[in-house]
Amino acid sequence: MKYFALLSLFLICSCAIKNKSAEFALKKSVILSDCPKDATCEIIVNNNKAMVVKTDEFGKIYYELIDNKEKNVLVYSYYKTVPKGMQDGHYKEDVVIEINKNIQDGAFSDFSDKGMKVLFGRFCYCKGYTGNYKIDNGMLKITTKNKQYHFDFNFTVKEVPQIIKNIQFVIE
Repeated sequence: MKYFALLSLFLICSCAIKNKSAEFALKKSVILSDCPKDATCEIIVNNNKAMVVKTDEFGKIYYELIDNKEKNVLVYSYYKTVPKGMQDGHYKEDVVIEINKNIQDGAFSDFSDKGMKVLFGRFCYCKGYTGNYKIDNGMLKITTKNKQYHFDFNFTVKEVPQIIKNIQFVIE
């Protein structure tokens, strides 16, 4: 009975520790660029994940995250604030960046040559103007200072209108 009680206590404590470390990791990303006043912005770091870019039967791009110890996927999201009760008023833009964990400081414009995948997503009730698009026109600058990665990304997409064209953030 004592062993069962000790085992139960150990399991409860280990779960609590895991939850605290996950919360702590999420607090280690900081957005430096201004989020528009009519919106909220966030960044999610998917450690040990890679992005598999696929195309559906209609030619639309989508992606899936898979386990990969050599990559990280960063997702910057812009959510437009919508008045309550407004139907079909949602609007979201995503910038999804897959990077190698051993990436060096530098400025990158040809993402595929550096082992990066970069997508822009626009999601709204905008018939014909939603979905994910490859970002081919952009400049991603990465610098490392005091165990922090600083990202500065200027980009445009040709296929759809966009609100977010520059993002800056830091990840520890």
